[in-house]
Amino acid sequence: MTPLSAAIVIGALACTVAGQLLFRGAALSANAAGGFANPRSLLLFGTAIALYGIMTMLWAHALRELPLSRAYPFMALSFLIIPIAEHFIYGQPWSWNAVVGGVVIIGGIVVTQL
Repeated sequence: MTPLSAAIVIGALACTVAGQLLFRGAALSANAAGGFANPRSLLLFGTAIALYGIMTMLWAHALRELPLSRAYPFMALSFLIIPIAEHFIYGQPWSWNAVVGGVVIIGGIVVTQL
């Protein structure tokens, strides 16, 4: 994997993580305001959709140079990063299942990249 390919995959991962966190923020804002028809929810939701659009373009570019079997395991990091970020941003409690699952995910990524 070239440094440019790695940067593109990491950019796609960052857009995925940020998009999911913004979707969560939009949902929480909608709950507090009684629906999605409020400026904060719409802004968060629209930004999340835009990030997913950027992620799709980055991902398609990455797959021009990398086989899916090599690139996709890095997207699995989102299953680890998102719960950690959600804990710090939204106060979601930790669970041992999530910690053990995170360790398994990291192990799986290492194995697939050997």
